[in-house]
Amino acid sequence: MGRVIVIGDVGGCSDQLGAALLAAGARRRDLRLPPDLTVVQVGDLVDRGPDSSGVLRIVRERLDEQPEQWIQLMGNHESQYVPGGDRFYPERLSKQDAALLRGWWDDGRLRIAAAVRDAAGDDHLISHAGLTPYCWRELGSRPPPRPPRGC
Repeated sequence: MGRVIVIGDVGGCSDQLGAALLAAGARRRDLRLPPDLTVVQVGDLVDRGPDSSGVLRIVRERLDEQPEQWIQLMGNHESQYVPGGDRFYPERLSKQDAALLRGWWDDGRLRIAAAVRDAAGDDHLISHAGLTPYCWRELGSRPPPRPPRGC
């Protein structure tokens, strides 16, 4: 595996997500990731910012076109849209965006945690701080995370 970057809470700010990807070497025209880069996004893609739909579009393109290079974790804001999640944020996503998150959850592309091995060979477990083991069990206890291919 090449480089791994971790991107924290984006919170509906598509411009900032795009800027982070460009800084990591993504192609300006379409934010395509370079072949040596894996992104772990730790959740809270939506809410608070001006463009949750734009953030989801960027992530959808990467998950569809480069699934081996984008690991999408669930944050507490995404958990509101999957079965068993508690709704707490007053502004709702569009039905289409909410369905996209549920679809990612159903097909396993929206994960609770990811195991990553660094260049020194040390393993790290990455998750969103808002998701506790209790919440994990409540959301259906997905199987334990596996390292991305090539680790």
